Amino acid sequence: MASGVQLLVTTAVVSVLLVYIAAANGSTSSEGIPTLKCEKQTSRQVTNKEVENGGAPVVLRWQATSPGSQIKLECAGNDQTWDPQLSPLEGGDDKKRVESVYVDTEGPTSVQLQTAIPGATGTTDGGSRSGNTAVILTFPQLPNVEKTIYIRCEANQNAVVVKGRKGADGKQVCVFALTVPAPLPQGPQSCAALGTTVMLGIPGEGDTTQFNCGSGMKLSPTDRKKVYSDDCITEEGLKDMTLTPPGSTSPGFYTLKADKNPPKKRICYLCEEDAGLAQKTTENCKIVIALRGGSQFSARSVFGVALPCVLALLHLA
Repeated sequence: MASGVQLLVTTAVVSVLLVYIAAANGSTSSEGIPTLKCEKQTSRQVTNKEVENGGAPVVLRWQATSPGSQIKLECAGNDQTWDPQLSPLEGGDDKKRVESVYVDTEGPTSVQLQTAIPGATGTTDGGSRSGNTAVILTFPQLPNVEKTIYIRCEANQNAVVVKGRKGADGKQVCVFALTVPAPLPQGPQSCAALGTTVMLGIPGEGDTTQFNCGSGMKLSPTDRKKVYSDDCITEEGLKDMTLTPPGSTSPGFYTLKADKNPPKKRICYLCEEDAGLAQKTTENCKIVIALRGGSQFSARSVFGVALPCVLALLHLA
């Protein structure tokens, strides 16, 4: 009898987990990109009374898993529009781009997408056949600190106009909450946004970290036996470490391995624009790798916080 009850409980727990995972990840489009859609049957309008009583719109959540993660967002149709509004895409015919996002569910102030998450892009999926096409967001570079951004679908006709909690009028239907985590010290990470710095770490002998450069960029120094010192300007020899280019063991990423216990220091690689010789200024993307002798990183779940590990590695005093 007890075993039967235990089986039922286990089955129920697994079922709940599956429902949660499905709700968090949404469906997958024909292009293989995860899709979140503000369906009419799952969205609702927020009335004045609900706002006064602390009511909130439906929130559809998604989390990136690696550099280059993509998500497709869809409003319910002609009776909905994007908030913040999309901007024209230069040279993109009738396509539009995601220029601004919110950094909390209530708004009301938007920020530039590139400011919120460097390197991120978003464009409509197709033309403006209905005035509310889907948008696809791409996150080629993970932020050094976990970030969540928000985009809304709003009713644009026959809707209940409500007062936002911070004084902004709105006709909210549902909210997309997109979380982009920080990378673990061992990567993988992509350096794709000019003028930014990504942080990785190697704690001891035998440990590795993985990274690459964004589209249209190349890794510097080009000599795999060279690296930059912590100023990201001065070249020096890569001692007791091996840099392996992308291959079958690490598709798409360079792998840096400590052949011996590394000294306490920081080293640097640059991702430069591939056309011509870029100057070693802030208009590169810097990959800073903290080396320090010691024990292995402790095991971390996918929900763990990576940044404290990196900051600890970067504390070299």
